[in-house]
Amino acid sequence: MFVSRKSKSLRASVPSLTVDNRKYTHNLISRQHFNQIVDKYLLLRSKSGTKMQHFTLVWYFQGSPLDQNKKRKKRENPGDTEESLVAKWLYKLSCGGAERFSISMVLQEGKPNNFPCSVLISNSVKDLTFCSNNWL
Repeated sequence: MFVSRKSKSLRASVPSLTVDNRKYTHNLISRQHFNQIVDKYLLLRSKSGTKMQHFTLVWYFQGSPLDQNKKRKKRENPGDTEESLVAKWLYKLSCGGAERFSISMVLQEGKPNNFPCSVLISNSVKDLTFCSNNWL
């Protein structure tokens, strides 16, 4: 993901992407930086108009730094959780014409699964694989 600025169009045209945060589960700063990189990349991709053919997401919400910050700062905005950030990514990709999704999520115990229904009803989605430790 770290490519020169001159190759933005090349980055945006890659037909598939795998996002896996397992490497960043225990380091707050690295995890937040990784989230920002993914968010910026998907924004760049949506602006380019190139549709994603295959998106793979492996995401561990255990020890989510955004949720830890929320507890410390006593915020009640549901839009500032890591779950809502990932849901936003999936929503944007499904609206942007992504065809295949492979999603694996490990949620924090006791947290609901906020899987965006837009992925399920999107006309562009041809293949969806979903695995979670908490379906309901």
